[in-house]
Amino acid sequence: ELQRPMIGEVAPLRYLGPPPGGRVLGVRSQYGPPTLRHQLPSRLALSRRASAGEARWGLFNGHSHFFLPRMSLFEVKPATLRDAKAIADIHVLAWQHAYQGLVADDDLKALSADKRLVLWREAIEFAEPQVLVAVNQAKKVVGFIGFDRSRDPKTKPTTGEIWAHYVHPDALGTGAGLALWDAARDACEEEGFNEVTAWVFVRNERGLAFYDTAGFKRDMKTLRTTPVGSTRLEEVRVKFSWR
Repeated sequence: ELQRPMIGEVAPLRYLGPPPGGRVLGVRSQYGPPTLRHQLPSRLALSRRASAGEARWGLFNGHSHFFLPRMSLFEVKPATLRDAKAIADIHVLAWQHAYQGLVADDDLKALSADKRLVLWREAIEFAEPQVLVAVNQAKKVVGFIGFDRSRDPKTKPTTGEIWAHYVHPDALGTGAGLALWDAARDACEEEGFNEVTAWVFVRNERGLAFYDTAGFKRDMKTLRTTPVGSTRLEEVRVKFSWR
């Protein structure tokens, strides 16, 4: 029997025993070998996928959790070198889609997936930052997130940062971005971070709305202007805290 489960969410629930005639399904690991620098937390082994019509119980952070199926199903896992090309392609496509009208057209057209491929291969190989990918039911990478310690000066070692977080334009609104953040948040907590930050362009309304929904707070005192190609854009730091 369940106490107030929420469709499409993972919420701590009090376990009152199995439902009449029901069954409790096990939770299997969907994650591969650890990255070179960090052992990904065991909590990431909790399945984020549920077959249609199936519910899953699992232990998460010491509490029983009930997993209800999502309308869009994704597998979130550590990136491998095989994923680097897809990540580089998504990085460019996401920029060209999200920042159209913010960044000069010539600068967006000049973005190179080949150059980003080199950067992301190195990031994946040395786990700096740590990179997770979201894979759809067709086994296609549709998004990625890179996270690690904050790169901002004078920040505490307990402050993490989302270095990059992008979803293929065709996968916007499907829940892939939230699935990536869910996994990264768990990993950051396991790393010992007590807060996570991200820098977002002020005119990126969709990005700011996403982080608002995910529980981040805007720190308007951090407002700054950053050169992006031939354009200068204002950006603000947003912050998520467990405490």
